[in-house]
Amino acid sequence: MKGMNIIRLDSKGRVLIPSYIRKEIGMIENSEIIIVRDQDEIKLFPLYKGMNAKMKLILRNVPGALAIVSNIIAKHDCNIIVSHSVPLEKDLAEWSAILQAKNTELLPKLKKTLTDSEVVERVKLFY
Repeated sequence: MKGMNIIRLDSKGRVLIPSYIRKEIGMIENSEIIIVRDQDEIKLFPLYKGMNAKMKLILRNVPGALAIVSNIIAKHDCNIIVSHSVPLEKDLAEWSAILQAKNTELLPKLKKTLTDSEVVERVKLFY
C-alpha cells in the first residue's frame, strides 16, 4: 500500500506524519487536519488554507434530502470532507459538513442554491 508506515505515539500522544507524505499532499507547518474516529480506526483529512468551508444546514427530514444536498454541493465543485447529521424535532434534521472548495468564489452561489432547494430550511456557511 502506497504511503503505509508504522509510526509511534510520543509521550504526549502526538504522531509524526512522514515528510514524503506531507510533501506529496502539500502540508506545511501549521497546516490543519481533521481527525475522525471511525469505530476502531482514525482517519486524517488535511485542510488546505483558502479552500475550506464549514456548513450547517437544517433539512426537512424527508427521504433523499441528503442525496439532493450532496448533488448540489458536487455541482458547485466542492467535496464533502466530513459530515454529521442529527435528527431534530418537527421532521427536521441538522446536517453539518466541512467542505473543500475548488473555487471559494462559488460558495455564495452554493449557499443560494441550497437555500432555494425544497429540502433545505436554513443554511449557515462559514469560509
